[in-house]
Amino acid sequence: MKTILFTLLVCFVFSLSAQQLGTIGTETKLQFTYDNSGNQIERKFQSLVISPKQSEEELSKLYEELIKIYPNPTKGKFYIQWEKEISSHISMVEVLSTSAIIQANRIESNQNMLNIDLTSKLSGIYFVNFTFTDGSIVSKKVIKL
Repeated sequence: MKTILFTLLVCFVFSLSAQQLGTIGTETKLQFTYDNSGNQIERKFQSLVISPKQSEEELSKLYEELIKIYPNPTKGKFYIQWEKEISSHISMVEVLSTSAIIQANRIESNQNMLNIDLTSKLSGIYFVNFTFTDGSIVSKKVIKL
């Protein structure tokens, strides 16, 4: 009887370990929304799970939702910010014009923001490409006035 219980326990532990091997990253957080007066109007529990079983399209959509660029349009200086839970998955951020790479930044795992200055560049549309460790790329547009 002890042998059977021990075998079941070992199988259960290994099945839990095998399930966790498929998960690249899991993050949960509580997100609050406030009105203009500073009053809390919404509380939302958000859980982020990045799994290798997700399609490239699903991952790109998930990554895109977690990246913010502001102000956009800009007169020159703008900020790129992303959620900390995807910092370890971003390998490079490039700012591109239609003809050249303006700036390329390797991203550290503890970094979640970049300041970009395009004041000396011509007005137009610029692209910010995020390259992730799984090979996927998310592109966002920035308009310089």
